[in-house]
Amino acid sequence: MSFNYIDIPKEIELDSYETAINMMAEKLMNTGKVKCVYQIGGVSSPGISDIDLYVIFNNDCEYKVNPVNNLNTPDNYLFTHNLFGTSESSAVHLEQYTFFGNYKLIAGSPVAMNNYFASDSDQTILKRQIALEYLIKAWFSIHINITYKNIKLRSLLLHSKAILYDLDFLSVKNGGLFECINGLLEIRKNYFTKNPDLNHLDKLCNKYKDELKKEIVAGIETHKFYIAASGNTEIGKRSLIFKNENPVILSSGLSFPHFLTSKFKRLLKLQNKFHNFKIGLPYIDTNLPPILEQRSETIAKAINYNRQYLPHFISTAYGMNIFKS
Repeated sequence: MSFNYIDIPKEIELDSYETAINMMAEKLMNTGKVKCVYQIGGVSSPGISDIDLYVIFNNDCEYKVNPVNNLNTPDNYLFTHNLFGTSESSAVHLEQYTFFGNYKLIAGSPVAMNNYFASDSDQTILKRQIALEYLIKAWFSIHINITYKNIKLRSLLLHSKAILYDLDFLSVKNGGLFECINGLLEIRKNYFTKNPDLNHLDKLCNKYKDELKKEIVAGIETHKFYIAASGNTEIGKRSLIFKNENPVILSSGLSFPHFLTSKFKRLLKLQNKFHNFKIGLPYIDTNLPPILEQRSETIAKAINYNRQYLPHFISTAYGMNIFKS
C-alpha cells in the first residue's frame, strides 16, 4: 500500500439524513429571512453521500450566521461544506449558469428559477466550460492527495460520480477515465459490505489522476478553456493558476511523512501551510464568448453580494471560484 487513507466513510442510516435536512430547513425558515430551502440531488449512498442544501433568501436580507458551524454528530458529518445560498432576485440569474437540476423543495415557497432563455449554442459553450472547470478541480484535488500520500477516501468516492456528468457535457462516452470512475463506483456501492483492496485502490488513484489530465488536455485542445481577465486565478492562499502551453501542476514545499500525518491531524493542516501549488493551463482570457463574459459578471456580482449579506453561503455558479467551494 502506497497511500494512507483518511476521511474514512462511516455507516449512517438514511433516517439521519432526513432528520438533519428537516432540522436545518426549520432552523433557516425560523429566521424569517428565507424564501425557501431546496435539497440538491439526493442520498444515493448513505454514509458516503453528503447533504447539499440551497437556501434562497428574501432580497436584501443580511444573515451572517454559519448554520453548519458547531453541529452535533452525525450532522457535522453529513454537512461537509457551507450551504449554497443567494437572494431571490439573483436565483434566476445564477440558474442559467449552473446545471445542478434535481431540486427538491424542503421548505418555503418555490422560486421560478428557470425563467430565462439560453440558446442551444450558448448551453453547449457553458456545459463544456463548466465540465472542464470540474475536471481541473478534481485533478488538482487528487494531485494534492497523492503529493501528501493521504487520500481523502470519502471525498474521492463522493465526487468521482459527478465526473460522469462532466464527461457527458464534453461528449466523452468511453476511455480510461470511465474505467477509473466505474472502479471507484464499484467500491462506493459495496463499501460497507466489502473492504476495498487497498493495493488496487492505490493503483486506481494514480490512474485516476493520470486519466483526468488526459481528458483535460483533450478537452482544452478540442473546445478551448476560458478565464475572464477579471476572473479568479488565485484559487487559494498558496495556490494559483498561470498560463502555460500544457496543463501541469507544480508544487514546492515541505511534506511530512504520511505515517506521521495519519496519526496527527494537526500535522496534516500544517503541511498545507508549508506547500505551494501552481496550476499551468493554456487558457484564453480575451475575446471570450459573450455567454461566458455574462457568466463571469453575474458570478462576480453574486459573490460580492454574498460577501456583504450572506458571507457563509456559497454562490451556486462558481466559475474559477469552484476551487474554494
